[in-house]
Amino acid sequence: GYLSPGADEPLALNESTLTELPDGRVYVNARDHDRTTEGSRADAYSADGGLTLSVPFRPQPLIEGPVVQGSVLQVRGLTGHEPLLYSGPSDPAERLRMRVRASGDGGRTWRPVWTVSEDRAGYSDLVQTGGGTVGLLYETGERTYHDTIRFTRLPWVWRLLP
Repeated sequence: GYLSPGADEPLALNESTLTELPDGRVYVNARDHDRTTEGSRADAYSADGGLTLSVPFRPQPLIEGPVVQGSVLQVRGLTGHEPLLYSGPSDPAERLRMRVRASGDGGRTWRPVWTVSEDRAGYSDLVQTGGGTVGLLYETGERTYHDTIRFTRLPWVWRLLP
């Protein structure tokens, strides 16, 4: 986990997920275990491959959801549109409603692009496969959020968003 000075107290960050942006910086998105930020996520950037942070972690209130691991993926190889994607449950209090969000500005702003399922949902992992296809592996279930693991491909509509 990370401890980074926040406005009033340290952030208890863990279960970080990283991806390299098109400009070479590393984008880091972390779970705020103690919810000391505005929400449950915080993010930062590194210009030296992750060795040091260019700026301290900051709250990321545009990714609403419970305290849970999430996944980021910088899509590559698509002409004209290579969004940064985030996956994670989107209910603010419970591990429910797996959602994928997209950012066109390297993680400064986010917007929902696809609600994968309204079911219970837990940890997730985004992956880019051949031909620009993006897949999502995530925990889900009827009784608990981790009864089973499901894989799905993202619909093409996310590629059309600016």
